[in-house]
Amino acid sequence: MVERLHQCALDHPEISLITQESSITGLQSNGADLTLWFGEPSQGISGQSFILSIDEIVMVAGKQVPLREMNIERLLDLYANSDPPNQLWTYPEENELRIIFDNDVIGDELITPDALLAPNPAAMIEAVTSDPTAIGYLPKSWLVDDIQAKSLNSDSQMDFAYPILALSQTEPQGNLRSYLVCLQSTAP
Repeated sequence: MVERLHQCALDHPEISLITQESSITGLQSNGADLTLWFGEPSQGISGQSFILSIDEIVMVAGKQVPLREMNIERLLDLYANSDPPNQLWTYPEENELRIIFDNDVIGDELITPDALLAPNPAAMIEAVTSDPTAIGYLPKSWLVDDIQAKSLNSDSQMDFAYPILALSQTEPQGNLRSYLVCLQSTAP
């Protein structure tokens, strides 16, 4: 998405692109013209929403983890285990990836307090690639060549694909509308 955001800003020089990453609490009060969101916000959507893309959550693991043998049940067992055999990684509770993972994978279980927190997908990649026994998750669009990954869809009847939304408090007009059209038209 970052490349698309910048390319559309270059295509529309009248647009000033300023990005800011914030927690879920900033969703309603940040004053941004557009807010990008992975999945559907847990508190619902007020205003307008536009689908920019679809992405999938995938499991990622260090080189010593037999990821081919991993499935949703095993992942749940690991994350709910009070003494997991692997170093588990997750995101802060207010992160939209964590909210989705907790709702769709963990369910009513509690994540082990031994799980370490990655503030964002880039940190998750760094953590998993630097520890051969680490397990985590991230959007498929973030995958890099040197990381082992497995789709959660491959062994589940549930679909782990989610929309990437652009949220706006009002109907976009003028330059903002043109920018949004550019973002949607350059979707893969």
